[in-house]
Amino acid sequence: MEINIRKAIIEDINSIAHVHYNSFHSANQDLRAADFLSKLSLASFAERWQQRLTADITSTLVAEVNNKIVGLVCFSLTPEQIPPQCDTSSAEILFLYIEPGYFRKGVSRLLSHAAADFIRQSGSKHIFGWAAFNNSNSKAFYKAIGATTGGMERKVPKLNTELHQVLYQANL
Repeated sequence: MEINIRKAIIEDINSIAHVHYNSFHSANQDLRAADFLSKLSLASFAERWQQRLTADITSTLVAEVNNKIVGLVCFSLTPEQIPPQCDTSSAEILFLYIEPGYFRKGVSRLLSHAAADFIRQSGSKHIFGWAAFNNSNSKAFYKAIGATTGGMERKVPKLNTELHQVLYQANL
């Protein structure tokens, strides 16, 4: 299977939203209440990606197999809030989503390496990201790229629930 990594473009919005929606539901079906997940729509994901890609505040790379987007990583070279444990030149990994049928096939590894290269070329030497405390896939991803927990946790309100997250950080 050949996987192509490239920068996302506006025309990718619906495909990106589809991957994000499917992956989010798959990853969270055991972690969040069903009523929370039922309130999320594919259209709302597409709307958020429209805003994100047109605002050009973050960078997004996509993974394609046979010209179909099967994964994405979104990161910020200028995070709004850098945890005190992190270097001030750190970039933040915001999202990594893989289409469920492509889990454990090397897509996230290729995306993470491409994002690290992009971030490194932009001058950052450190990355950080937040993983849901009970999301073993997310935590395994950060460990696989050499990230360690930063000793910081936070609780983030999300649609009538609270998401408990742990900080991961790594040198590039």
